Amino acid sequence: MAFSLGELKAQQSTYLEWRSGLLKENSKAFGDSLIPETHMRVASFSPDSMDDANRAVWHEDMGWCLYRNFLRNHRKAEANQAIQHFQQAVWFDPEFSTAYWNAALCYYALNDCENMAGMLEGYRSHTKKRRWDKPQMRYLHERCHLPIEGF
Repeated sequence: MAFSLGELKAQQSTYLEWRSGLLKENSKAFGDSLIPETHMRVASFSPDSMDDANRAVWHEDMGWCLYRNFLRNHRKAEANQAIQHFQQAVWFDPEFSTAYWNAALCYYALNDCENMAGMLEGYRSHTKKRRWDKPQMRYLHERCHLPIEGF
């Protein structure tokens, strides 16, 4: 599908404006009660017409919605889709630390400690130490019987 430069810029700014407005309207926009609606609205945007940085944000948002749906419905397919979106976010922006973190949480929810550990390592290497969620990281390491290093 071909887009003109103007259409590409409009798609990018439309998504970012919508996202910004949503977050301003409701700081819990990605909370449980709004997840189905948010998921449908995020899905209505095409990441193909966005630049890499915006694609990363879009994939992270899609992953978050799918992960939250998984927590409510316990459908493993949604958790696996969420992981794919988080991995795409990291592919488009290797410094996107929250995508590593959220992928780690998905892997943990699926009892996949090996992949969770890999995503936690990505999170640690792309997040300033002062911003680490140390209690949660410690909890995840302990639950998966992984060594706790560097805290």
